[in-house]
Amino acid sequence: VNAAEQLRQDINTLSPDLLIVELEHLAGVPSPREVLQAARMLLDTGGALLITGKSAQLAHFERSPDGFRPETSKKYKGYKSVLLNRV
Repeated sequence: VNAAEQLRQDINTLSPDLLIVELEHLAGVPSPREVLQAARMLLDTGGALLITGKSAQLAHFERSPDGFRPETSKKYKGYKSVLLNRV
């Protein structure tokens, strides 16, 4: 059981309305693909995923990742925040 599956079991049938992730490009930190996979498992339809990090790392989140719809994004001095809604 991975961490996202364990968390989903721990919170039973309740699903969070919002997940906030700060993406860092460091060894051992989950990749964007892993973040999206976990968010798909944890969020129900209508839930939101807010991701922040370096602009270059978040570039592909602005396209429509499977299971999410981009709502808005904001860039400031090399950093970016992207808000995605679960569909």
